[in-house]
Amino acid sequence: MEWRAVQNFLTQALSPSISAIIIALLFTLTLPLLTHLYIYRTKASTNLPAFLLVGPSGAGKTSLLTLVKLVALVRKH
Repeated sequence: MEWRAVQNFLTQALSPSISAIIIALLFTLTLPLLTHLYIYRTKASTNLPAFLLVGPSGAGKTSLLTLVKLVALVRKH
């Protein structure tokens, strides 16, 4: 491929034409979706999900976890 052919292709591909915008949008929206589907289709989760409870002192973080724990105990019985 000649240098001029490459330059013409890049000029057309990077120009603000409607076709270039549509192709860029399709690429931008579908690539992450396809990557996500491929990764999570092949790998099953083996551990439980975790979360981080963050807040200022006295905001009730311990109270919330105690309440969740008590509700879980009541549901088991």
